[in-house]
Amino acid sequence: ESDAAIVAEITRMRKELADLKAMLTGAGAIDSAPPAPAVAVEERWGIQEPSVVIVPFPNNSRQFNPAQDQRAQLEELSRKAKNISVRGFTDSESSTSGSKALAKARAEAAKRYLVSMGVAASKIVVEFDGAGNFIAENRTPAGRAANRRVEIGGT
Repeated sequence: ESDAAIVAEITRMRKELADLKAMLTGAGAIDSAPPAPAVAVEERWGIQEPSVVIVPFPNNSRQFNPAQDQRAQLEELSRKAKNISVRGFTDSESSTSGSKALAKARAEAAKRYLVSMGVAASKIVVEFDGAGNFIAENRTPAGRAANRRVEIGGT
């Protein structure tokens, strides 16, 4: 198998594992978000991967509310990264103007938080997806809760 195929399979397996963990820990309430998985900088095969912090959102929420450990990770990320990417997501199956607006509002809320921490706005790129790009099975309440998120990455 090629390296790309192996990385894709690992990513798929991580998503499936996160969904199973969320279901097993009782994070299945429709309006509650599971504890957010946080991906720190990892060393693999001598290559440092970019750091990513994932912050979940309750259903239809636009309020960015990172947990204490995520705030610490965001502070470290903002100090070390030259550029920061903020990407908002929803659990919508199809992209509508409402889902796009919600995903954008989530990403903009995260950007405002970073700027309030002292990160230069010019260093932050905001992107959003109104539907798809799920990290968990979207047919379950726990999966939908995991899919309502903002991903903040630095390079």
